[in-house]
Amino acid sequence: MLKGYGSDNSSSSSSSSSSSDEDDVEYSSSTAANAVHTTTTTTTTTSSTINNDDSAIKPTTTNIDIVSINDVSPNFFVRSVPHIPGNWAGHVFCPLPLLSLDCGSTTGGWNYEMNASLLRFQKLLQQRQQQQQKTIKGPIVSHIPTTTGGTNNPFAVHLSMSRPFVLQLSSIDSFVAQLQRRLQYLPTTTLRVHHHQEKILVNDEHTRSFWTWPIDSNGMLMAILREINAVLKLYRQPVYYDPPLFHASLASVADDLSSLATTSSNEDDSNGNNGCLYFAVDQIHCTFGTTKHYTIDLSQP
Repeated sequence: MLKGYGSDNSSSSSSSSSSSDEDDVEYSSSTAANAVHTTTTTTTTTSSTINNDDSAIKPTTTNIDIVSINDVSPNFFVRSVPHIPGNWAGHVFCPLPLLSLDCGSTTGGWNYEMNASLLRFQKLLQQRQQQQQKTIKGPIVSHIPTTTGGTNNPFAVHLSMSRPFVLQLSSIDSFVAQLQRRLQYLPTTTLRVHHHQEKILVNDEHTRSFWTWPIDSNGMLMAILREINAVLKLYRQPVYYDPPLFHASLASVADDLSSLATTSSNEDDSNGNNGCLYFAVDQIHCTFGTTKHYTIDLSQP
């Protein structure tokens, strides 16, 4: 079943706004920030050490704040898709609902794992900033939905199934109808998330870096992706990355962290946990701008 909402009367000036926390989530971006309000910090150390070479001075502090994506202005991140009046920025994705712990995991669940991972990202960047004597452009922008201080977008953490693309308003309904026709008979599937093997991915423009959880692929997920790519081709839009690198982005920074792009924490927590998370893919979501949101149900077994 296809469900959608939104107004056709939205002005073109807002039509190409980001439809979620990141219209890119893969390697491209187009979201928000300028003035920020700190929501999370951890204890940090400071240093005023000066090397023998007076030109080489360590950062005065290693602290990098964590803020909610709700608290950043629309111009903080550089747009990956230039705004053209009449174009609507599109995004196809799978939301991550509440996850269940498995693979021997003994910790506190979905929110616990996301926030613990976010603090690992903060620690990594603060250590690297101190070691390299180079300031990393903060803050860390959290995509994690919470009821207190986090984003109010329940789909902020998700699995992207498309690159950024744009359509004219007159093409949106037929595009969604094509997705519905091709996806409605595909069955649901379950995917595994590796929440202790985080990776840093950088967008095509090298203006934004993402802290991500890798997600395992399977035959059904690839079948879903093939159908989405087929519709994108019909409308002469870019298909998804080949080979695909499926992941969920928990946070991002407005900086190029290419030097850390292969980094994986590979750390067990204090309880020795090296578990996995699972989630069911039973819907595909498609958004255009910030006002049009369509939901396509996959076939139930």
